[in-house]
Amino acid sequence: MRMPNRAMPPKSRISKPTMIAAVGGKLLGIRLAGRVLGWTAHDCKIIGWLLQTKVLIT
Repeated sequence: MRMPNRAMPPKSRISKPTMIAAVGGKLLGIRLAGRVLGWTAHDCKIIGWLLQTKVLIT
């Protein structure tokens, strides 16, 4: 049995400044939260990277 042809949704395009602002905002927020919680800079970088790559959001 043949599957019906389904149209693929269009890929969303995000402008470069919007992408930079989104990434920068996340990393800045993590840095500020880390200071409040007493994390080291290394811990902030790891958590920021995990959030950016969506490893923690599953």
